[in-house]
Amino acid sequence: MEITYSIFLLVIGFVTVLFQHNQFVQRISAAIGAIGVSCLLLSGFAADTSLPLIHLSLIALVLSAFIFSFFQSKWVKYGGLVATMFALLPIGANVNYFDFEISWSINTALLPFLGALIPFLSKLKAHYAEKWFAGNGTQFEIAVQLLYTGLLIFAATFSTGYFGVFLVGIGWLASGLVFKDSRTLNGGLVFISLAWVFYLVKSTELAPDALLRGNLFLGMFAGASMIPWMQSYTSKSTRVLLSVLLPMLVLVGLVCLGIFNQNFGGIPVIVGALIGSSIVLLVTNSSVFSFVGLPFMLIGLSQPFVQLLTPEKLVSKSMLTIEPTNEIPKESYFSSAKAIPLSAENAGKWKSKLANSKVTFELGPDGNKTEGAFTDYEVTLAIDEKGKPTNLAVALKLTSLTTFNDLRDESVLGADYIDAEKNKSASYSSTNIQAEGDHFIVTGNLSFLGITESIPLTIKFLAATKKGGKDYLVFIGESTVDRTAHGMKSDAKIGDNVKVSFEIALEKQ
Repeated sequence: MEITYSIFLLVIGFVTVLFQHNQFVQRISAAIGAIGVSCLLLSGFAADTSLPLIHLSLIALVLSAFIFSFFQSKWVKYGGLVATMFALLPIGANVNYFDFEISWSINTALLPFLGALIPFLSKLKAHYAEKWFAGNGTQFEIAVQLLYTGLLIFAATFSTGYFGVFLVGIGWLASGLVFKDSRTLNGGLVFISLAWVFYLVKSTELAPDALLRGNLFLGMFAGASMIPWMQSYTSKSTRVLLSVLLPMLVLVGLVCLGIFNQNFGGIPVIVGALIGSSIVLLVTNSSVFSFVGLPFMLIGLSQPFVQLLTPEKLVSKSMLTIEPTNEIPKESYFSSAKAIPLSAENAGKWKSKLANSKVTFELGPDGNKTEGAFTDYEVTLAIDEKGKPTNLAVALKLTSLTTFNDLRDESVLGADYIDAEKNKSASYSSTNIQAEGDHFIVTGNLSFLGITESIPLTIKFLAATKKGGKDYLVFIGESTVDRTAHGMKSDAKIGDNVKVSFEIALEKQ
Protein backbone atom coordinates (compact mmCIF):
# COMPACT_ATOMS: atom_id res chain seq x y z
CA MET A 1 0.00 0.00 0.00
CA GLU A 2 2.76 2.44 0.93
CA ILE A 3 4.63 1.70 -2.32
CA THR A 4 1.44 2.43 -4.28
CA TYR A 5 1.09 5.76 -2.52
CA SER A 6 4.73 6.60 -3.18
CA ILE A 7 4.41 5.94 -6.91
CA PHE A 8 1.14 7.84 -7.01
CA LEU A 9 2.66 10.90 -5.34
CA LEU A 10 5.72 10.83 -7.60
CA VAL A 11 3.48 10.80 -10.66
CA ILE A 12 1.50 13.73 -9.28
CA GLY A 13 4.74 15.59 -8.65
CA PHE A 14 5.92 15.06 -12.23
CA VAL A 15 2.57 16.21 -13.60
CA THR A 16 2.81 19.38 -11.50
CA VAL A 17 6.27 20.12 -12.87
CA LEU A 18 5.42 19.35 -16.49
CA PHE A 19 2.37 21.60 -16.42
CA GLN A 20 3.70 24.28 -14.09
CA HIS A 21 2.51 27.04 -16.45
CA ASN A 22 -1.01 25.64 -16.55
CA GLN A 23 -2.55 26.80 -13.29
CA PHE A 24 -5.62 24.60 -13.60
CA VAL A 25 -3.63 21.38 -13.99
CA GLN A 26 -1.23 22.50 -11.29
CA ARG A 27 -4.08 23.05 -8.83
CA ILE A 28 -5.62 19.67 -9.64
CA SER A 29 -2.26 17.92 -9.16
CA ALA A 30 -1.62 19.70 -5.86
CA ALA A 31 -5.11 18.89 -4.54
CA ILE A 32 -4.90 15.19 -5.46
CA GLY A 33 -1.37 14.97 -4.07
CA ALA A 34 -2.43 16.56 -0.76
CA ILE A 35 -5.33 14.11 -0.43
CA GLY A 36 -2.98 11.22 -1.21
CA VAL A 37 -0.51 12.32 1.45
CA SER A 38 -3.29 12.75 4.02
CA CYS A 39 -4.42 9.16 3.35
CA LEU A 40 -0.91 7.90 3.95
CA LEU A 41 -0.13 10.03 7.01
CA LEU A 42 -3.27 8.86 8.79
CA SER A 43 -1.68 5.42 9.12
CA GLY A 44 0.59 6.98 11.76
CA PHE A 45 -2.41 7.25 14.11
CA ALA A 46 -3.26 4.55 16.58
CA ALA A 47 -6.60 2.90 15.83
CA ASP A 48 -9.34 5.32 16.78
CA THR A 49 -13.01 5.79 15.91
CA SER A 50 -12.34 9.48 15.11
CA LEU A 51 -10.02 8.73 12.17
CA PRO A 52 -12.73 8.63 9.46
CA LEU A 53 -14.02 12.04 10.61
CA ILE A 54 -10.49 13.52 10.62
CA HIS A 55 -9.84 12.02 7.19
CA LEU A 56 -13.07 13.30 5.66
CA SER A 57 -12.59 16.77 7.15
CA LEU A 58 -9.12 17.15 5.64
CA ILE A 59 -10.28 15.93 2.23
CA ALA A 60 -13.28 18.27 2.39
CA LEU A 61 -10.96 21.18 3.19
CA VAL A 62 -8.81 20.56 0.10
CA LEU A 63 -11.73 19.90 -2.25
CA SER A 64 -13.67 22.92 -1.00
CA ALA A 65 -10.65 25.17 -1.53
CA PHE A 66 -10.37 23.86 -5.09
CA ILE A 67 -14.09 24.50 -5.75
CA PHE A 68 -13.98 28.03 -4.29
CA SER A 69 -11.12 28.88 -6.66
CA PHE A 70 -13.68 29.08 -9.50
CA PHE A 71 -15.60 31.91 -7.83
CA GLN A 72 -14.72 35.47 -8.79
CA SER A 73 -15.78 37.25 -5.59
CA LYS A 74 -12.99 37.52 -3.03
CA TRP A 75 -15.57 37.62 -0.25
CA VAL A 76 -16.93 34.25 -1.36
CA LYS A 77 -13.39 32.88 -1.48
CA TYR A 78 -12.51 34.19 2.00
CA GLY A 79 -15.83 33.19 3.52
CA GLY A 80 -15.82 29.75 1.94
CA LEU A 81 -12.28 28.99 3.05
CA VAL A 82 -12.93 30.06 6.65
CA ALA A 83 -16.27 28.25 6.82
CA THR A 84 -14.72 25.02 5.54
CA MET A 85 -11.94 25.18 8.12
CA PHE A 86 -14.54 25.35 10.88
CA ALA A 87 -15.40 21.77 9.93
CA LEU A 88 -12.23 20.72 11.76
CA LEU A 89 -13.47 22.08 15.10
CA PRO A 90 -16.16 19.56 16.13
CA ILE A 91 -13.88 16.52 15.84
CA GLY A 92 -13.07 16.83 19.55
CA ALA A 93 -11.02 13.66 19.81
CA ASN A 94 -7.97 12.58 21.77
CA VAL A 95 -5.85 10.66 19.29
CA ASN A 96 -2.36 9.19 19.27
CA TYR A 97 0.07 9.92 16.43
CA PHE A 98 3.38 8.03 16.61
CA ASP A 99 3.05 7.95 20.43
CA PHE A 100 2.31 11.69 20.52
CA GLU A 101 -0.98 12.38 22.28
CA ILE A 102 -3.04 14.91 20.31
CA SER A 103 -6.03 16.64 21.84
CA TRP A 104 -8.10 17.68 18.84
CA SER A 105 -9.13 21.02 20.28
CA ILE A 106 -9.27 24.61 19.08
CA ASN A 107 -5.45 24.74 19.26
CA THR A 108 -5.17 21.90 16.78
CA ALA A 109 -7.81 23.31 14.46
CA LEU A 110 -6.00 26.66 14.46
CA LEU A 111 -3.00 25.22 12.62
CA PRO A 112 -4.68 25.15 9.17
CA PHE A 113 -5.99 28.68 9.87
CA LEU A 114 -2.45 29.87 10.54
CA GLY A 115 -1.20 28.09 7.44
CA ALA A 116 -3.78 29.92 5.32
CA LEU A 117 -3.17 33.26 7.02
CA ILE A 118 0.64 33.48 6.83
CA PRO A 119 0.87 34.06 3.03
CA PHE A 120 -1.39 37.11 3.37
CA LEU A 121 0.60 38.48 6.29
CA SER A 122 3.81 38.00 4.31
CA LYS A 123 2.43 39.93 1.34
CA LEU A 124 1.18 42.69 3.63
CA LYS A 125 4.57 43.04 5.34
CA ALA A 126 6.35 43.03 1.97
CA HIS A 127 4.04 45.76 0.67
CA TYR A 128 4.84 48.09 3.57
CA ALA A 129 8.55 47.23 3.52
CA GLU A 130 8.66 48.30 -0.12
CA LYS A 131 6.58 51.40 0.58
CA TRP A 132 8.33 52.60 3.74
CA PHE A 133 11.93 51.40 3.30
CA ALA A 134 12.21 51.28 -0.49
CA GLY A 135 13.23 47.64 -0.18
CA ASN A 136 12.71 44.78 -2.59
CA GLY A 137 9.21 43.57 -1.80
CA THR A 138 9.67 40.15 -3.40
CA GLN A 139 12.83 39.35 -1.43
CA PHE A 140 11.24 40.66 1.77
CA GLU A 141 8.18 38.46 1.22
CA ILE A 142 10.38 35.39 0.72
CA ALA A 143 12.32 36.21 3.90
CA VAL A 144 9.15 36.63 5.95
CA GLN A 145 7.64 33.41 4.62
CA LEU A 146 10.82 31.46 5.42
CA LEU A 147 10.86 32.80 8.97
CA TYR A 148 7.16 32.09 9.45
CA THR A 149 7.70 28.61 8.02
CA GLY A 150 10.30 27.86 10.68
CA LEU A 151 8.11 29.25 13.45
CA LEU A 152 5.07 27.29 12.29
CA ILE A 153 7.02 24.04 12.00
CA PHE A 154 8.20 24.51 15.56
CA ALA A 155 4.73 25.47 16.83
CA ALA A 156 3.11 22.55 15.01
CA THR A 157 5.55 19.90 16.26
CA PHE A 158 5.46 21.43 19.73
CA SER A 159 1.68 21.16 20.09
CA THR A 160 0.59 18.40 17.72
CA GLY A 161 3.62 16.38 16.72
CA TYR A 162 4.67 15.81 13.12
CA PHE A 163 1.06 15.66 11.94
CA GLY A 164 0.76 19.35 12.88
CA VAL A 165 3.19 20.20 10.06
CA PHE A 166 0.76 18.57 7.63
CA LEU A 167 -2.17 20.54 9.06
CA VAL A 168 -0.30 23.82 8.51
CA GLY A 169 0.55 22.71 4.98
CA ILE A 170 -3.08 21.85 4.22
CA GLY A 171 -4.17 25.35 5.24
CA TRP A 172 -1.33 26.98 3.28
CA LEU A 173 -2.10 24.89 0.20
CA ALA A 174 -5.84 25.57 0.50
CA SER A 175 -5.09 29.29 0.46
CA GLY A 176 -3.01 28.84 -2.70
CA LEU A 177 -5.80 26.84 -4.35
CA VAL A 178 -8.51 29.39 -3.55
CA PHE A 179 -6.56 32.41 -4.77
CA LYS A 180 -4.71 30.65 -7.61
CA ASP A 181 -1.35 31.85 -6.29
CA SER A 182 1.55 29.63 -7.40
CA ARG A 183 3.98 30.83 -4.74
CA THR A 184 1.47 30.18 -1.95
CA LEU A 185 0.66 26.81 -3.50
CA ASN A 186 4.35 25.90 -3.51
CA GLY A 187 4.66 26.98 0.13
CA GLY A 188 1.89 24.56 1.07
CA LEU A 189 3.60 21.80 -0.88
CA VAL A 190 6.80 22.46 1.09
CA PHE A 191 4.96 21.83 4.37
CA ILE A 192 3.21 18.74 3.02
CA SER A 193 6.53 17.41 1.70
CA LEU A 194 8.14 17.94 5.11
CA ALA A 195 5.26 16.09 6.76
CA TRP A 196 5.83 13.27 4.26
CA VAL A 197 9.54 13.19 5.13
CA PHE A 198 8.78 13.20 8.87
CA TYR A 199 6.37 10.31 8.37
CA LEU A 200 8.86 8.22 6.36
CA VAL A 201 11.73 8.85 8.76
CA LYS A 202 9.59 8.20 11.83
CA SER A 203 7.89 5.07 10.49
CA THR A 204 11.12 3.53 9.18
CA GLU A 205 13.38 4.85 11.98
CA LEU A 206 15.91 6.15 9.46
CA ALA A 207 17.13 8.89 11.81
CA PRO A 208 17.05 9.63 15.55
CA ASP A 209 14.28 11.80 16.94
CA ALA A 210 16.89 14.45 17.82
CA LEU A 211 17.25 15.23 14.12
CA LEU A 212 13.48 15.72 13.75
CA ARG A 213 13.06 18.27 16.50
CA GLY A 214 11.06 21.35 15.65
CA ASN A 215 13.72 23.76 16.89
CA LEU A 216 16.26 22.31 14.44
CA PHE A 217 13.97 23.23 11.54
CA LEU A 218 13.15 26.55 13.19
CA GLY A 219 16.86 27.36 13.10
CA MET A 220 17.19 26.19 9.48
CA PHE A 221 14.40 28.38 8.15
CA ALA A 222 15.38 31.32 10.35
CA GLY A 223 18.93 31.07 9.00
CA ALA A 224 17.71 30.74 5.43
CA SER A 225 15.43 33.78 5.80
CA MET A 226 18.33 36.10 6.61
CA ILE A 227 19.77 36.03 3.09
CA PRO A 228 16.68 37.28 1.18
CA TRP A 229 16.08 39.64 4.11
CA MET A 230 19.45 41.27 3.47
CA GLN A 231 18.96 41.10 -0.29
CA SER A 232 15.86 43.26 0.10
CA TYR A 233 18.12 46.23 0.95
CA THR A 234 19.85 48.12 -1.85
CA SER A 235 22.76 49.50 0.19
CA LYS A 236 25.79 47.18 0.17
CA SER A 237 27.10 48.55 3.48
CA THR A 238 23.72 47.87 5.09
CA ARG A 239 23.82 44.30 3.81
CA VAL A 240 27.30 43.65 5.23
CA LEU A 241 26.29 45.12 8.58
CA LEU A 242 23.13 43.02 8.72
CA SER A 243 25.06 39.88 7.74
CA VAL A 244 26.82 40.10 11.12
CA LEU A 245 24.16 41.66 13.35
CA LEU A 246 21.03 39.87 12.13
CA PRO A 247 22.23 36.30 12.86
CA MET A 248 23.40 37.40 16.29
CA LEU A 249 20.06 39.03 17.11
CA VAL A 250 18.06 36.03 15.90
CA LEU A 251 20.22 33.59 17.84
CA VAL A 252 20.15 35.64 21.02
CA GLY A 253 16.36 35.78 20.82
CA LEU A 254 15.92 32.06 20.16
CA VAL A 255 18.47 30.90 22.71
CA CYS A 256 17.06 33.24 25.37
CA LEU A 257 13.73 31.52 24.91
CA GLY A 258 15.56 28.29 25.71
CA ILE A 259 16.07 29.59 29.25
CA PHE A 260 12.34 29.08 29.83
CA ASN A 261 12.09 25.87 27.83
CA GLN A 262 15.05 23.95 26.39
CA ASN A 263 13.07 22.93 23.31
CA PHE A 264 13.02 26.56 22.09
CA GLY A 265 16.76 27.00 21.81
CA GLY A 266 20.01 25.18 22.29
CA ILE A 267 22.36 23.53 19.85
CA PRO A 268 19.67 22.34 17.35
CA VAL A 269 18.70 25.97 16.62
CA ILE A 270 22.31 26.98 16.10
CA VAL A 271 23.14 24.04 13.84
CA GLY A 272 19.88 24.52 11.93
CA ALA A 273 20.59 28.22 11.37
CA LEU A 274 24.08 27.41 10.11
CA ILE A 275 22.72 24.77 7.72
CA GLY A 276 19.90 27.00 6.45
CA SER A 277 22.06 30.07 5.84
CA SER A 278 24.80 27.97 4.23
CA ILE A 279 22.40 26.35 1.76
CA VAL A 280 20.99 29.70 0.66
CA LEU A 281 24.50 31.17 0.41
CA LEU A 282 25.52 28.34 -1.91
CA VAL A 283 22.50 28.98 -4.10
CA THR A 284 22.92 32.77 -4.23
CA ASN A 285 26.74 32.57 -4.49
CA SER A 286 27.14 36.12 -3.20
CA SER A 287 30.32 37.13 -1.36
CA VAL A 288 28.50 40.08 0.23
CA PHE A 289 26.83 37.70 2.67
CA SER A 290 29.91 35.61 3.48
CA PHE A 291 29.92 36.95 7.05
CA VAL A 292 26.51 35.47 7.83
CA GLY A 293 27.87 32.10 8.98
CA LEU A 294 30.52 33.53 11.30
CA PRO A 295 28.29 34.17 14.35
CA PHE A 296 26.77 30.70 14.01
CA MET A 297 30.20 29.09 13.86
CA LEU A 298 31.57 31.01 16.85
CA ILE A 299 28.57 30.09 19.00
CA GLY A 300 28.12 26.61 17.57
CA LEU A 301 31.73 25.50 18.01
CA SER A 302 31.43 26.14 21.74
CA GLN A 303 28.61 23.60 21.97
CA PRO A 304 28.80 19.79 21.93
CA PHE A 305 27.54 18.97 18.45
CA VAL A 306 27.46 15.30 19.39
CA GLN A 307 24.24 15.96 21.34
CA LEU A 308 22.39 16.00 18.04
CA LEU A 309 23.60 12.58 17.04
CA THR A 310 22.72 9.11 18.23
CA PRO A 311 25.54 7.96 20.56
CA GLU A 312 27.65 5.12 19.28
CA LYS A 313 26.68 1.83 20.84
CA LEU A 314 29.39 0.16 22.88
CA VAL A 315 28.32 -3.22 21.60
CA SER A 316 26.37 -4.39 18.57
CA LYS A 317 22.60 -4.04 18.62
CA SER A 318 22.12 -7.81 18.48
CA MET A 319 24.03 -8.13 21.78
CA LEU A 320 21.85 -5.60 23.56
CA THR A 321 18.09 -5.87 23.33
CA ILE A 322 15.75 -7.70 21.07
CA GLU A 323 13.54 -5.05 19.53
CA PRO A 324 9.78 -5.67 19.65
CA THR A 325 8.36 -7.26 16.50
CA ASN A 326 5.13 -9.00 15.55
CA GLU A 327 6.74 -12.28 16.67
CA ILE A 328 8.28 -10.79 19.84
CA PRO A 329 5.89 -8.25 21.39
CA LYS A 330 7.19 -5.38 23.49
CA GLU A 331 5.95 -7.02 26.69
CA SER A 332 8.17 -10.10 26.30
CA TYR A 333 11.41 -8.94 24.67
CA PHE A 334 13.11 -8.75 28.09
CA SER A 335 12.61 -12.46 28.63
CA SER A 336 13.69 -13.21 25.04
CA ALA A 337 17.07 -11.45 25.30
CA LYS A 338 20.06 -13.75 25.75
CA ALA A 339 21.98 -13.27 28.98
CA ILE A 340 25.70 -13.69 29.66
CA PRO A 341 27.16 -15.17 32.86
CA LEU A 342 29.25 -12.99 35.16
CA SER A 343 32.67 -14.10 36.38
CA ALA A 344 35.61 -12.92 38.47
CA GLU A 345 36.77 -10.87 35.47
CA ASN A 346 33.77 -8.61 36.03
CA ALA A 347 34.61 -7.93 39.67
CA GLY A 348 34.92 -4.30 40.71
CA LYS A 349 32.97 -1.06 40.77
CA TRP A 350 31.03 0.09 37.73
CA LYS A 351 29.41 3.41 36.82
CA SER A 352 26.83 4.20 34.13
CA LYS A 353 27.82 5.84 30.85
CA LEU A 354 24.89 8.18 30.23
CA ALA A 355 25.35 8.61 26.46
CA ASN A 356 24.91 4.86 25.92
CA SER A 357 22.10 4.22 28.40
CA LYS A 358 18.38 4.83 28.59
CA VAL A 359 15.68 4.79 31.24
CA THR A 360 12.10 4.79 29.95
CA PHE A 361 8.64 4.36 31.42
CA GLU A 362 5.06 3.91 30.29
CA LEU A 363 1.63 3.96 31.86
CA GLY A 364 -1.98 3.94 30.78
CA PRO A 365 -4.39 1.47 29.20
CA ASP A 366 -3.58 -0.41 25.99
CA GLY A 367 -4.10 1.76 22.94
CA ASN A 368 -3.64 4.96 24.91
CA LYS A 369 -0.32 4.58 26.68
CA THR A 370 1.85 7.52 27.67
CA GLU A 371 5.58 6.95 27.25
CA GLY A 372 8.45 8.92 28.69
CA ALA A 373 12.09 8.85 29.71
CA PHE A 374 14.66 10.29 32.10
CA THR A 375 17.74 11.90 30.60
CA ASP A 376 19.89 12.58 33.67
CA TYR A 377 20.75 9.82 36.14
CA GLU A 378 23.64 7.82 37.57
CA VAL A 379 23.79 4.07 38.16
CA THR A 380 26.53 2.36 40.16
CA LEU A 381 27.07 -1.37 40.55
CA ALA A 382 29.45 -3.44 42.67
CA ILE A 383 30.43 -7.01 41.73
CA ASP A 384 32.42 -9.23 44.10
CA GLU A 385 35.34 -11.52 43.30
CA LYS A 386 32.98 -14.41 42.57
CA GLY A 387 31.20 -12.43 39.87
CA LYS A 388 28.10 -11.79 41.97
CA PRO A 389 26.42 -8.34 42.01
CA THR A 390 26.39 -7.10 45.60
CA ASN A 391 25.08 -3.55 45.40
CA LEU A 392 23.05 -1.52 42.91
CA ALA A 393 22.33 2.19 43.40
CA VAL A 394 20.49 4.71 41.23
CA ALA A 395 20.35 8.51 41.55
CA LEU A 396 17.74 10.09 39.30
CA LYS A 397 17.08 13.77 38.55
CA LEU A 398 13.31 14.18 38.33
CA THR A 399 13.63 17.44 36.39
CA SER A 400 15.09 15.44 33.48
CA LEU A 401 11.75 13.69 32.92
CA THR A 402 10.23 14.01 29.46
CA THR A 403 7.09 12.57 27.89
CA PHE A 404 8.04 14.11 24.51
CA ASN A 405 5.27 16.66 24.88
CA ASP A 406 6.29 19.90 26.57
CA LEU A 407 2.79 20.88 27.64
CA ARG A 408 2.28 17.49 29.26
CA ASP A 409 5.74 17.65 30.86
CA GLU A 410 4.82 20.92 32.56
CA SER A 411 1.76 19.22 34.02
CA VAL A 412 3.61 16.08 35.16
CA LEU A 413 6.41 18.10 36.77
CA GLY A 414 3.89 20.48 38.34
CA ALA A 415 2.33 20.50 41.79
CA ASP A 416 -0.44 18.02 40.86
CA TYR A 417 2.02 15.20 40.25
CA ILE A 418 5.79 15.31 40.88
CA ASP A 419 6.12 18.93 42.05
CA ALA A 420 9.70 19.12 40.75
CA GLU A 421 10.40 22.40 42.54
CA LYS A 422 10.25 20.55 45.85
CA ASN A 423 11.26 17.08 44.68
CA LYS A 424 14.47 17.41 42.69
CA SER A 425 15.59 13.79 42.71
CA ALA A 426 14.73 10.17 43.43
CA SER A 427 17.01 7.33 44.50
CA TYR A 428 17.10 3.54 44.64
CA SER A 429 19.41 1.41 46.77
CA SER A 430 19.49 -2.37 46.75
CA THR A 431 19.18 -4.41 49.94
CA ASN A 432 19.48 -7.86 48.36
CA ILE A 433 20.42 -9.31 44.95
CA GLN A 434 19.66 -12.95 44.13
CA ALA A 435 20.33 -14.95 40.97
CA GLU A 436 17.30 -16.62 39.43
CA GLY A 437 17.89 -18.51 36.20
CA ASP A 438 19.54 -16.26 33.62
CA HIS A 439 18.65 -13.05 35.47
CA PHE A 440 18.81 -11.41 38.90
CA ILE A 441 16.06 -10.27 41.26
CA VAL A 442 17.05 -7.06 43.03
CA THR A 443 15.21 -5.98 46.17
CA GLY A 444 15.73 -2.39 47.23
CA ASN A 445 14.27 0.83 48.55
CA LEU A 446 12.90 3.49 46.22
CA SER A 447 12.82 7.01 47.70
CA PHE A 448 10.42 9.06 45.61
CA LEU A 449 8.38 12.17 46.53
CA GLY A 450 9.45 11.88 50.16
CA ILE A 451 8.20 8.30 50.56
CA THR A 452 10.41 5.19 50.66
CA GLU A 453 8.99 1.87 49.48
CA SER A 454 10.54 -1.54 48.84
CA ILE A 455 10.56 -2.21 45.09
CA PRO A 456 11.85 -5.33 43.27
CA LEU A 457 13.80 -5.05 39.98
CA THR A 458 14.53 -7.73 37.43
CA ILE A 459 17.85 -7.30 35.63
CA LYS A 460 19.74 -9.28 33.02
CA PHE A 461 23.34 -8.83 31.85
CA LEU A 462 23.65 -8.92 28.08
CA ALA A 463 27.19 -7.98 27.11
CA ALA A 464 30.71 -7.43 28.38
CA THR A 465 33.15 -5.73 26.06
CA LYS A 466 36.38 -3.76 25.91
CA LYS A 467 36.71 -0.59 23.87
CA GLY A 468 39.42 2.05 23.83
CA GLY A 469 41.22 0.26 26.65
CA LYS A 470 38.15 0.43 28.92
CA ASP A 471 35.84 -2.33 30.14
CA TYR A 472 32.10 -2.01 29.67
CA LEU A 473 29.18 -4.04 30.93
CA VAL A 474 25.61 -3.77 29.67
CA PHE A 475 22.44 -4.87 31.43
CA ILE A 476 18.72 -4.37 30.94
CA GLY A 477 15.96 -4.41 33.50
CA GLU A 478 12.36 -3.68 34.31
CA SER A 479 10.11 -2.99 37.25
CA THR A 480 6.65 -1.69 38.10
CA VAL A 481 6.03 1.23 40.45
CA ASP A 482 2.67 2.09 42.00
CA ARG A 483 2.68 5.88 41.83
CA THR A 484 -0.19 6.17 44.34
CA ALA A 485 2.08 4.57 46.97
CA HIS A 486 4.17 7.73 46.72
CA GLY A 487 1.35 10.18 47.32
CA MET A 488 -0.01 10.68 43.79
CA LYS A 489 -3.75 10.63 43.22
CA SER A 490 -5.30 7.61 41.54
CA ASP A 491 -6.56 8.25 38.01
CA ALA A 492 -8.32 5.56 35.98
CA LYS A 493 -7.58 7.37 32.70
CA ILE A 494 -3.81 7.05 33.01
CA GLY A 495 -3.58 4.16 35.47
CA ASP A 496 -1.71 3.83 38.74
CA ASN A 497 1.09 1.43 37.80
CA VAL A 498 4.11 2.76 35.93
CA LYS A 499 6.26 0.24 34.05
CA VAL A 500 9.93 1.23 34.12
CA SER A 501 12.44 -0.25 31.65
CA PHE A 502 16.13 0.47 31.36
CA GLU A 503 19.21 -0.40 29.36
CA ILE A 504 22.37 0.63 31.15
CA ALA A 505 25.95 0.67 29.87
CA LEU A 506 28.46 0.57 32.74
CA GLU A 507 32.11 1.61 32.63
CA LYS A 508 34.55 -0.05 35.01
CA GLN A 509 36.08 2.39 37.47
